[in-house]
Order: sequence, then C-alpha cells, then structure tokens
Amino acid sequence: FFFNDTATTEIYTQAFVGSVRCVQETGPGTFSTLGQGSCSNCASGSMCTAGATATCGTGLYQTAGTQEYCSTCPAGSSCTTTAASTCGSGLYSDAHASSCTSFGSTDYATGVQIHRTCPNGYYLDSGHTTCTVCAAGKYCVGTTTAATCPSNTVSPPASSSSSCITIPTSLIIQSGQNLASTMSVCLGGTYRADINTCTNCPSGSYCPDPTINSMTTCPAGSYTSATQKMFCTMCTQGNLCTGGSSNTAATSGYYSSNFQTQAQCTAGNYCPYNHIQFACPYGTYSTSNTATTCTDCPAGSSCTSSTITACSSGYSSAARQTSCNQSPAGTSLAGSLLYSALVACTLGQYSAAGSTCGACPAGSYCPTPDTQITSPTGFFAAASSTFPSMCPMGYSC
Repeated sequence: FFFNDTATTEIYTQAFVGSVRCVQETGPGTFSTLGQGSCSNCASGSMCTAGATATCGTGLYQTAGTQEYCSTCPAGSSCTTTAASTCGSGLYSDAHASSCTSFGSTDYATGVQIHRTCPNGYYLDSGHTTCTVCAAGKYCVGTTTAATCPSNTVSPPASSSSSCITIPTSLIIQSGQNLASTMSVCLGGTYRADINTCTNCPSGSYCPDPTINSMTTCPAGSYTSATQKMFCTMCTQGNLCTGGSSNTAATSGYYSSNFQTQAQCTAGNYCPYNHIQFACPYGTYSTSNTATTCTDCPAGSSCTSSTITACSSGYSSAARQTSCNQSPAGTSLAGSLLYSALVACTLGQYSAAGSTCGACPAGSYCPTPDTQITSPTGFFAAASSTFPSMCPMGYSC
C-alpha cells in the first residue's frame, strides 16, 4: 500500500501486518481488526479467513468458533448462522436451504430429507418418505393414493400405470377384476348386459352386433324361436308373425298375405294354403266364408262360384254345369231334374219343350214326337196318330 499520509499508511500497515500475523502465529479461525494489536478467535456463526471475519450467509452455518469457513446447511435441515436443525415430519429442505418446506401432494424425501418428486405411475406413503411403483390393477399419479380404476375402466396389465383404459363396448371383464388382460369379447347372438356379463339374446329378439349393448325385438313379418340368434327368420308363408317369437299358422279357412293379419276366405273362393285365396273353378262353388275346398255343382242344379240353385221343372243339368237347360221338344224328364234322366218320346207321342211325353191328341197327328200338326179339312186323326186319315164317304171331318 502506498499513502501520502504517513499516519494513515502506518495504521493500514499495522492492520495488514496484524492480520497476516494472526494467520501465521495462531492459525486459521482467528482475526484482527483495524488497529488491533492482538488476534481474536472467530465466533460461532462466522468464518475467519486470512485474518478477516464475516458472518455466515444464507444456507450456511457454523456452530463452533475458530473456523476458517462456514458449513453448507445439509439437505433435510433448517439453519441459522450458528445451528442446523433437522426438518420435522412432513417437511423437507434441499442442501443450502435455510428453512424447511411442507411437502406438496407429490413430494417426498429420503431418510436425510432430500427432496424428490414422485412421478406418474408411482404413489407415496402417508409419511412422504417412499415413492413406490403402482401395482397392476391400480393407477397412480404420484400422490399418496394408489387408486382403483373407476367403473367401466380397467388398468393396463403392467405396473407403473398413471391412467385407466375405458372398456370397449364389445368387451366384458371378469367380475371383481380390473386388469385389461382379463377382458374378453362377447360373441354374436349375445349382448353386453353389463361390463361383467355377456347375455344370450332371448327368443323373439336378435343380437347381430355384440358392441350394441342391447337386444332388438324381431319386427313384424319375422321371428326367432330360439335364443342366441344374430338374425331373425322370415315368417313362414301363410303364418302370422306379429313380431318377437310369434309364428302361428293362419286359422283354417283364413289366409294371410302380409304375415301380420289374417282375412276370412270369402264365399266363392277357397283357401287351401293359408296364404292366398283362390276363386272356385268352373262348375264348382263354395257358400261358406271359411272354405278350404270348393264343391262340384251337382246334376240338377245351376251354380255360380258362391251359389247353388235347383233346376226348375222341365229343366235339367249334368254335374259341374253352371246352368240348367230346358228339355227339348220330343223328350221327357219324367219329373226328374237330372240330364241323365232325359228320354225321347215314342212314335205317337208328343212333348213340347220342357214338358213330358203324352199321346198325340185326337184331331192332330204327330209325325215325330216333337211335332204336332192339326188334321186338315177332309181328314181326321185319332189319338196317338202319326199320319192323318181321309174322311170316309158319308162322314164329315
């Protein structure tokens, strides 16, 4: 040092020399102040280096005197300049900290209170001293809870899980389990009633897609009579299928064309197959509204498809005819209505159309049974005559 002022130079020189002397003569941990003629021991809470003294700074401490340097406040402690105290339960500090801090939800400390953050996939003990890997079937986000997956979710089969997986709608999981490895698929013809159960589709319903968590009732015109069906069966022709498991044959004499309702077979028609009505064919009839067959029109009757009428007197018909025919002149039915009973009149007989055979009347002659001619003047004809006779002389005719 160089000073113009001789007195000042002397003072600083004495102090400098005194400090160097403290180090040289008494060793580290002592100091002297300006103008002090002797060395002093460094006090606790201070450090003395090169004969000078200074108070320990933040995060530093010194418990004993005569120390050259301050010590760093250790992790897990709070420090004043003169002492280090261990952090209490639920508190931590990092090295060089002067005070302890309360644990956050994911913080923990080792036995010496070194601060750590517990990561996702791990969980803390209640004392925040240990970070443990999350077990399979749980999910952990670094807090003190290893939580069970909520409803409709599962944990991945491996450990260290920080989240749960939503169970797909097509899968179920064994009751009491929450691991993804225990999931299984529902089969066709079943539906997922809940996350633990695949239920067979009941009769009357179909389940084509196990990802749909419900059954569907078969619509009208179809049915299922068994369980665990993926599709409905088309209604049998002539049957009634109003939906579900219904598959009932139409009532005899009725028919169903839409699989849902049945109609009565009307007169003039017949219903042999329950799904359609047919018109009665020529020469047959049905008068019933529930006929399954048509009846042949009998001889002696006339028939429409829905009516039957007996032939009038002098008329006849053969079987399966739709109308009656008048018996021709020269023939006779002899009171019958059957065409098979029709006979020709004999010579000397006569019948008009629709009448019976009788003797050709006197005064007429009948050359054929279907012809009656009045005898001309000068002639006469007895009953049953086929030719007229000339009036004899002496007679008038």
